[in-house]
Amino acid sequence: MSFLAFFNTYLCYVTFVAADKDAHPNIAYPLTNQLTPLAARFYGTWTAVSGILRLVTAYKMNEKGLYFTTWAGFVVTCLNFGSEVLVYETTTWGSLGVGLALDIFTVVWMGWCLL
Repeated sequence: MSFLAFFNTYLCYVTFVAADKDAHPNIAYPLTNQLTPLAARFYGTWTAVSGILRLVTAYKMNEKGLYFTTWAGFVVTCLNFGSEVLVYETTTWGSLGVGLALDIFTVVWMGWCLL
């Protein structure tokens, strides 16, 4: 999963730049429903950080602090997905699909192991 996260980070930085050369790279466009270069880079950076956490935790699962930090990162992601549906209404539960299902499964499983 970590390697997929790194590939996704690459796509967030490279593909978006190639697709929208006329867009200003540092401005979020509040009145459009399209992903901006700024949002793509934020998402790419978050994906890289979560990939690093997953990779390091997979090799050092006995370190409670690191394990808890990785678990907390997945909790934050689930809360973010939930807020996008319930608070900001920018997406639907159905469109989050597999990503949300994996996050919820991971939070429950890792949380159970923390007990």
